[in-house]
Amino acid sequence: MRFTPVPCSSPRNRGLFTIVAAGALLVGPAMAQAPPAAVAAPDSLATIDGVTFGADGLPLSGTTVWLANRANERVSRLEAASDAFGRFAFQNLAPGTYGLTASHAGYEDYRGSPITITAERPKAAILIKMVPLAVLSGRVTDEDGNPMPGVAVSARRFDLVENGRVRIGAGGGVGFKTGATGEYRLMVPSGHWYLSFEPPKAARPANETPSAAPAGHDEPEQDYVTTWYPGVPDSSLAAGLDAAAGQQIPELNLRLRKTSVFHVRGKVLGSVPEFSTKIVALRGPIESDADVVDEGQPLESDGTFDISGISAGEWVLVAVGAGGGFMEFGPAGRANVEVVNRDLENVVVVVRPLVDVHGSVKIVAERSAGNAPSLGLEVRLMPLVASAGGYWYMAAPVQSDGAFTLEKPFPGRYRVDATTPPGGFVKSVLFDGRECIDSGIDLSGEARLGLQITIGTTAGTITGTVTNPDGPLPAAATVTLIPDGPPTAIYRPELHPIVRADASGNFTVKNVVPGTYRVYAWERLAPVPELPLGEALAFADPGFPLAFTSMSVVVTVGEDESKHVSLSLISVSRMEEDSGRHR
Repeated sequence: MRFTPVPCSSPRNRGLFTIVAAGALLVGPAMAQAPPAAVAAPDSLATIDGVTFGADGLPLSGTTVWLANRANERVSRLEAASDAFGRFAFQNLAPGTYGLTASHAGYEDYRGSPITITAERPKAAILIKMVPLAVLSGRVTDEDGNPMPGVAVSARRFDLVENGRVRIGAGGGVGFKTGATGEYRLMVPSGHWYLSFEPPKAARPANETPSAAPAGHDEPEQDYVTTWYPGVPDSSLAAGLDAAAGQQIPELNLRLRKTSVFHVRGKVLGSVPEFSTKIVALRGPIESDADVVDEGQPLESDGTFDISGISAGEWVLVAVGAGGGFMEFGPAGRANVEVVNRDLENVVVVVRPLVDVHGSVKIVAERSAGNAPSLGLEVRLMPLVASAGGYWYMAAPVQSDGAFTLEKPFPGRYRVDATTPPGGFVKSVLFDGRECIDSGIDLSGEARLGLQITIGTTAGTITGTVTNPDGPLPAAATVTLIPDGPPTAIYRPELHPIVRADASGNFTVKNVVPGTYRVYAWERLAPVPELPLGEALAFADPGFPLAFTSMSVVVTVGEDESKHVSLSLISVSRMEEDSGRHR
C-alpha cells in the first residue's frame, strides 16, 4: 500500500528564453565556477552565460540565477548573481542538459526551458526577461473607520480540487499583516486572486474590550470574523481580482464589522492516535467549499476543547494530528454541527482506531466472467476533500487472486478508483453489499467491510470530426464528454474525458464507460488544476457548459461499441457572447 501526496498544481508564468548563436557570448564578472569534471578534457568544458532584464527593459542587477544538471540536480546545482550590467556566467561545465531558474525581489520566479550543451556546441547565451509582480494594496478599518492593525491579509487563488470542483485554496497564499494604520501591500504573480482578511484573536483596536453579554442577558458576544473581499463571510461569495504583471491595484479597502459569535465546547473521545491531536473548525459541510478558520487549537489533557469566535452556520469539527494536519496524518475524527443563536455545548468528536480495508477485484471478460489476470493493477482511495497542502490518495496492489488490502485509511469519504487493463472500465463498486460507484464510500463509522470491485473489458469508443462554420479550424480543438442526465454524487473523472482534435479536426476517445454523453468541441479552454494521476479537470465551473448545450451532440455508447459524431466548434467569441466568461 502506498500513501502518495500529490501537490496542487497551479499555472506558472514563464519568462523569455533565448539561446544566442555560439560565439555571441555575454561575458561578465558574475560567474559561478563548476567543479572540474573528471571525465571531460579541459578543451571540452562548456559555458552558459547571459543577461537579466527588468520591467523597464534595462539590465537587472542582483538577480540570483541557479543552474542545475538535469541528470543530478542535488549534486550539480550552481548559483550566480547578475552584476551591475545584469550579466551572469557559469563556466567549466561538462556537456549535458541543464535547468536554469532565477529569482529577484519584486519579480516572478523564472524557470527557463532545458539547455543542452555538447562538445560540438559548448557555449550558450541566455537572455532572461524577468516578469514584475503585481501589487494589491488597501486599508482595513473597523465599522467606525478606525484602522485595524494585525489583520492577516492573504491573496489566494483557485488551487484545490475537491470532488470535481475547483475552489480557493485554504493555505499557501501570499500573506501580509496590517500595520498600525491598517494598510497592507501584497506582491503577487499575475493571475486571478481572492483576498481574505483574518482579524487577530488576541489583539483588538486601541481602547476597546470584548463586547461580552452583560450579566443576566442572553445577548451573544460580538466580534470580528474572517472576511473575504469585498466584505462577505465565506469564499463562495468572494469577488476575484484580475492582476496583470506589474500592475498596481490600490484602494482595495475593507471595513470589518462585528457579528454575533459563539463558543463550541465538547470533547474528543475514542482511540487517540499516537501523535498529539488538535481540533480544527471548518465552515462546512466539509464536502462543500469548507473554509479553514484557523490552524486549530490543542486539546486539554482530558480531551476537552472550547472554540470561540464561531459565527452562525454549518460547521465541521475535525480532530487532526497536531504535527501537520490533513496532509501528514489525515482527519482522525470529525463531527458536523450547526450553530444557530447560542453557544453549543457537549459536542462529541469520536476518534476511531484506524483499521485495514480488505477487498477483491473481479475482471469480467468480453463474453464470460472469471478470474482474468489482475497482476499490475491497483486499487485507490481518492479523498473527496483536498487538504491545504495538496491532494493525496492511498493505493494498494491487486494480488494474483484479486485480493487487495488498503492499510488503515483515515476516516472520511472517498471515491474508489482502480487501474484497468486496455479497454477496461470499473463497472461496479460494492461496499457492505451496496453499490457506491456514484456515491463514494464513507469510512467515518466503525464498520469497514470488504470492497468488491468489478472491472469490465468492453469499454466503448467515440470518434468524430470537428468543423468550424465560421472560419478555419484552430490548431487543436478541445473535445469534452459530459454525462447526459443527473450528475453523480461524486465526480468521476472517467466519465469526463478530454482529448485534442488534430489539425484536420479528427479525434478519438478511447475507454469510454458505456452510457449517454453530451460531446462538445471548444476552440480554447483555460487550464485548471489537475487531479492526481494526471486526470485533467475541464471546467472550474461545472455549470459553464450548460450555456452551450445547443452546440453539443448527444451520443449513447454501449459496451464494446464505437460511435461517430460530427461537432461544430464553439469559438472563443461565441463563449464570450453566450456566457460572458472568457475561458
